[in-house]
Amino acid sequence: MVYGGLLLLVGCVDAATQLDAVTADEGSEPWSLEHARAELASGTPSTSSSFGFRRGPIWLRARADAPGVLEVGLPQLDQLDVYVGDAHYRFGDHFPFSARPLRQPFYAVPIDAPGEVIVRAQSTGALAVPLRLWAPDDFDAYASDLHVGLGAYYAFLFALAFYNLFLFASLRLRAYGYYFGWIAGVALSQASFMGHTAMYLWPNSPVLADAMPAVAVALSAASGCLFVDAMLDARRLSRRASLALRGTAAVLFAIAVLLFVDYGAVILALPIAGFTSMAVIITAVVVGVRARNRAAYFLAFGALSFLPFYFLFALANQGVLQTSFLTLHAFKIGTCIEALILAFALADRVRVLEGEKLEAQRALSVGLLQAQDEERRRIARELHDGVGQELSVLAGELGGSSAEAARHCIDDLRRLSHDLHPDRLERLGLRAACERAVETTLDASGLEYDHELEDVDSLLSDAQALHVYRILQEALRNVVQHAEASLARVRLGRRAETLELIVEDDGLGIDAGSADGLGLSSMRERARAAGGRLTLAQREGGGTRVVMKIPVTHA
Repeated sequence: MVYGGLLLLVGCVDAATQLDAVTADEGSEPWSLEHARAELASGTPSTSSSFGFRRGPIWLRARADAPGVLEVGLPQLDQLDVYVGDAHYRFGDHFPFSARPLRQPFYAVPIDAPGEVIVRAQSTGALAVPLRLWAPDDFDAYASDLHVGLGAYYAFLFALAFYNLFLFASLRLRAYGYYFGWIAGVALSQASFMGHTAMYLWPNSPVLADAMPAVAVALSAASGCLFVDAMLDARRLSRRASLALRGTAAVLFAIAVLLFVDYGAVILALPIAGFTSMAVIITAVVVGVRARNRAAYFLAFGALSFLPFYFLFALANQGVLQTSFLTLHAFKIGTCIEALILAFALADRVRVLEGEKLEAQRALSVGLLQAQDEERRRIARELHDGVGQELSVLAGELGGSSAEAARHCIDDLRRLSHDLHPDRLERLGLRAACERAVETTLDASGLEYDHELEDVDSLLSDAQALHVYRILQEALRNVVQHAEASLARVRLGRRAETLELIVEDDGLGIDAGSADGLGLSSMRERARAAGGRLTLAQREGGGTRVVMKIPVTHA
């Protein structure tokens, strides 16, 4: 994420190697070995291998005391000439990998006898010439260990990248796509810096070998900006922060394209854009932390975990710290730690989004139930106050059997009105309404039953009470119509900090079809709307047990 403008490349000068270094302006006297030796003779000895953004050329001289291998550990030099005795080796981004004397991602030259080694280097980017003299056996062990270690590093990053790419294809969350772009760019840039892309992917394409490290940095930094924008949902958090992130990403994408057009001119803009992206990302994360954005805490933790390793890396590049295993690989260690933390951040983001989705679905369900109950209330009132009153008037005007039929219609209408909206719940309270529902429903069915209903009216809101009553109605209806039971029991009361409604019977029990039926689905939705949970289970000895629990905290 915090990745850009990182062209201050690592140098590792062996402490036992004495270097004499001088510089010459481009376009000076045509160079030759005689000219180089003359300048080196008057030069000042140096133990630094980093020369900043300088085109060069830089002349270096070392002394090989025994046969071995000379390593130049920066694979991104535009041109490198190495003179060992009468042999002349030419390397660089402008020369194909396949022409190298040793097949290594870095520049390596065989030294067959002790003697003087003269090196000439120049580059349009950051110029560093890290030299190290190796004994043959030590070099073979070093190269082998380096390939294994870097292979594990690349595998780790690309595994994370493609895993998240598959998640992006499955979940269609933009953050996963941007994470893939960021982590793949990190892996590609490091593989390019270390010379492995030129070694394995385009050994005969100097143009790609030259441009790809910087291109990968630009693409990674751009994807990192968009990743932060998506994770923070920055357009809602801060419109300015979102515009800054997306604008910086657009500039970095443009730089990635222009690097193939004019590398020498555009490369100087990449560190500026890279460090700008870091500043914009850090600012956006700070805004998110101040707004208590959950994702911002993960992003901040990831950045804070990476930055110490990056500063070690940068300080070693500038010669402030001695080169060691830690400083040499600090950047890689930091990116691995940050990549893991941000992978956890993505997982947490999905969990949060799933929670928001469930909450939205719950709110929609509650809204639909409320709308349904309001519509039932309206229809019940119209039936009772409108049609019911007209039938009462008609019954008074009619006589005989017609009046009796009208009164039966009025009774049916009142029952229908009550089923649509239980007015007794408002008049008598939850306990009395539930008791009436139990008695009228089970008496009419001829079932034996017992019920124990406590006074719980003060524990629930009106909306919760209505949901409990409707659940009881549906549960009783299932006992009567589907259970083929001979005995039913109903319990309603408080248990510690929970209100419990239990309806059980000794009937046939539940089957797969009834467990997913419309009635039970409605009961579950009402239980969730009331803030509780409904469970359906088989009773020991046969029958069904329906339990609804609602947390309560007040008397």
